[in-house]
Amino acid sequence: VLVVAAAAAAKPFYDGYSEYRKNAVPVLEYHSVGGSDEWPAEVIIKTEVFEKQLQYLHNNGYSMLSMEQMIDGFKNGKDMGKAVVLTFDDGYMDNYTNVFPLLKKYNANASFFIVQSKIGKPNYMGHNEITELIHAGNDLASHTINHNILTDIDPKYFAWELSSSKFFLKKEFDMYYVHLLSYPNGKYDEKVIAAAQKYGYNYAVTGKNGAVDKNWVENHPMEIGRVIIKGDMTESEFESKLERSYLLGYLKSVVFGSLFFY
Repeated sequence: VLVVAAAAAAKPFYDGYSEYRKNAVPVLEYHSVGGSDEWPAEVIIKTEVFEKQLQYLHNNGYSMLSMEQMIDGFKNGKDMGKAVVLTFDDGYMDNYTNVFPLLKKYNANASFFIVQSKIGKPNYMGHNEITELIHAGNDLASHTINHNILTDIDPKYFAWELSSSKFFLKKEFDMYYVHLLSYPNGKYDEKVIAAAQKYGYNYAVTGKNGAVDKNWVENHPMEIGRVIIKGDMTESEFESKLERSYLLGYLKSVVFGSLFFY
């Protein structure tokens, strides 16, 4: 009797979860691909490991999208099916030399969140590289001017880190409409969200886990969670974390409202 009762109670949960994941999208967070081995595993992944992850996604029927493609899909009521979003923070040169060829190979797009003051500096992409990414259908997005942690600085500097970043990127890249933001180190609070919206950002990504669906993106556009992909992850860990993101997204979005899971 207890087993039957438990099964009956669990059925609505699993039915809801099954329906949720049909159109939920994990947003994957990368940084450097194939950069210096001296960099920490939190920000670097080997090129061959990254390609294996793309192979897994491709072989399992996933579409690999940019943030803009996902947002447009949700707005237009598109059946997202199996999809992931690829995002890259900081603007490292290897995003062009190592990532870009693989995106083309696997018919993928991505969003690149650029630290504006680093453009053209050693180990970072310059104007020409970023322009080529844009022309290939990838997103140009902001990771602020200097990558200062927004929750740690005086709010009087928000205009510089947020508004000026948006302005300079737009000016340098042929009036590109920059409205996507990645909070440095994933740190934000209500003041940061209010400032980002004030200065013209419509969507922002965090470091908090969980896939997102149309409902979440519409109601929490400044808190789009991402699956952080670390360089020391095994293939099985990558696959498990991807699967786990659906359950965390469902719990966050449907069951527990705004409660976040990591």
